[in-house]
Amino acid sequence: MENREIRPFNSRTPIEDRFSFHTQGRFQCARSTEGILIAAVIVLAIVVWLIIYELMGQQFKFVFYMHEKTDHAFFFAIAFAFITLALVLITVFMIKAIMNGIEYHYTADSNMFSFYSEKAGVKKTDIHYYDVVSITYDQLILFGMIDRGFIVSITTHSLGTITLEYIYNKSIRARGHENTPFHIIEKRIEMLNEKNLLRSGGGRI
Repeated sequence: MENREIRPFNSRTPIEDRFSFHTQGRFQCARSTEGILIAAVIVLAIVVWLIIYELMGQQFKFVFYMHEKTDHAFFFAIAFAFITLALVLITVFMIKAIMNGIEYHYTADSNMFSFYSEKAGVKKTDIHYYDVVSITYDQLILFGMIDRGFIVSITTHSLGTITLEYIYNKSIRARGHENTPFHIIEKRIEMLNEKNLLRSGGGRI
């Protein structure tokens, strides 16, 4: 069997797209419980900090409120500062891990677009271009202020509406929907419609 080179969808020429199209890649989707998880991590961090403050607070206050600053009090103050810093770093790390989302894999050729995610337990889904009714992109906003990406809704005849919460690719500065893998579907549908138009005699090469 002849081995075909597989390249990212946005690195091919129109000639290659028309006659020999095959690409694959990865994208990230937000967790459905992203907002809840982030809020829970922040609340948990505050609770842990308050417990530590309650346990070490008296010694910590000595540094600020007592005229006589003992070595013992200073030790507890330094320890409290390091614990607070460590807690902040752990919280930031956990929030970043949550916001990284879940990895999906996709492949696309001249007939269909397929995706799956082992981490999210999403089995391979095949979307045939001729089966697609519409694709819509709505902004994915976290906490009403953070622009995360797009809520992509792909409506098909046979599969119904497939919804994915796509997170922006950090390596791509432009954040338009044309920079998402789902733009492949739109372009292939356009080509399919052009081909059908030519077959019906509505145009000419």
